[in-house]
Amino acid sequence: KDKLSIWIRGNFLIPDPRRFWIKPSVRFLCDYLLKNPVDAIITTGPPHSMHFIGLGLKKSNPNLPWIADFRDPWTNLDFYEELNLSYISDKIHHQMEKKIIQKADCIVVVSNGMHEDYKLLNPKKIEIITNGYDESDVQIDHVKLDEKFSLSHIGTLNTTRNPPILWKVLSEICIENPQFKADLQIQLIGKVDFSVLEEINLLNLNNNLLKVGYLSHQEAIISQQSSQVLLLLINQSVNAKGFVTGKFYEYLAAKRPILAIGPTDGDVATILNETTAGKIIGFTDYETTKKVILDFYSQYKSGKFNVDTKSVDRYSRKSLTAELSKILNSL
Repeated sequence: KDKLSIWIRGNFLIPDPRRFWIKPSVRFLCDYLLKNPVDAIITTGPPHSMHFIGLGLKKSNPNLPWIADFRDPWTNLDFYEELNLSYISDKIHHQMEKKIIQKADCIVVVSNGMHEDYKLLNPKKIEIITNGYDESDVQIDHVKLDEKFSLSHIGTLNTTRNPPILWKVLSEICIENPQFKADLQIQLIGKVDFSVLEEINLLNLNNNLLKVGYLSHQEAIISQQSSQVLLLLINQSVNAKGFVTGKFYEYLAAKRPILAIGPTDGDVATILNETTAGKIIGFTDYETTKKVILDFYSQYKSGKFNVDTKSVDRYSRKSLTAELSKILNSL
């Protein structure tokens, strides 16, 4: 049933199920703009149907600057292949994507990887504005650090994000060091795939696992700031180098050490190096994983386990909005 609905969504509801918004929205907004002139149009996707509303408005108002903002890739999305598209449907998706890229006055993307991909489609202008964090969300007083050596992942943990190398290293250190086993707490907050839990259980880490279901956004922020280590697990997919989740920026704002597992030459690695907010390890790098875990644990035991971050405020939404303002003024 799920496979059928995904196939229908990918092959018939192109570019997405919101396609039925396009014509009525363009009609309504064209009338609205006659009475309420604006200086520019910004469309944000996904859903990418939003960009076709922008295209329709641009056709009716050719002198009105239009920014098409992509918060996620379109045809280079990590689960694009799972849509099971026919040859014709795939071609239509690519043609639609290219049309938006070339017709907009400016394309805005969230990462260097997306910038490189979309530059190949010859946009008129392309800029990077990353995702970020809201300062008012992360300003929480007197958050107490976890007493345990907590490694916390906040958010959905599916099969493609499962880090076998991490579970293996943690299991082996637990065997080698009983005190480490007593101190360790693997904290998984949010939806977790059964295969992840099964692997943790097979490696005898079940007693070190704290699985927490849904938390409100505020509760999730507190959990980020109280954790000893924040786990950032990147999808093992073809576009992993350019994959940067919005959650990553809240991790940066939490000012707790980040342990990322993913491409060491990707966008996350670049930001971690610039901000000195943590470490990134390759998907299969056993030696480095063990070294970093032991180093973090040693700092935790010393009572001086903190991170000295740099330039994190550039990812606040206030700073990012200032960047958007500059782009608007340039059009």
